[in-house]
Amino acid sequence: HVVPRRRVAQRAHHVAAVSHRQQVQRHQADIHDGLQSLSKYVPLIALKRGEDGAAARQGANTYTFRSIPVEVVDTTGAGDSFDAGFVYGYLNGWDVPRSLQLACICGALSTQASGGTTAQPTLSGALSKMVS
Repeated sequence: HVVPRRRVAQRAHHVAAVSHRQQVQRHQADIHDGLQSLSKYVPLIALKRGEDGAAARQGANTYTFRSIPVEVVDTTGAGDSFDAGFVYGYLNGWDVPRSLQLACICGALSTQASGGTTAQPTLSGALSKMVS
């Protein structure tokens, strides 16, 4: 599925991805406080939390999603797969909770084999793991 460049440009400036919980917690005792602080500067934040899933903040709303259970072989590329899932959903007009769910699923599924792309899921494979 190809997203028009114009839509990418319009929405891309709204997203900031933070790769590790520690980056937010460096100056904040709590993830939600960290997300709230960052939301003053960025309208949408997605925070990857590894096996703990992810959190996102948009405006005054904070969302969380737990990772799906998988047998982890190698985490190389999991963050990139997470990003790809989130950006796909967001650029296609999905709401933040649904985009976050897809991101967590993509990140988790990508850890099931060695290397950064070996187990990277297809869109249909990731969508089949989503819950309504």
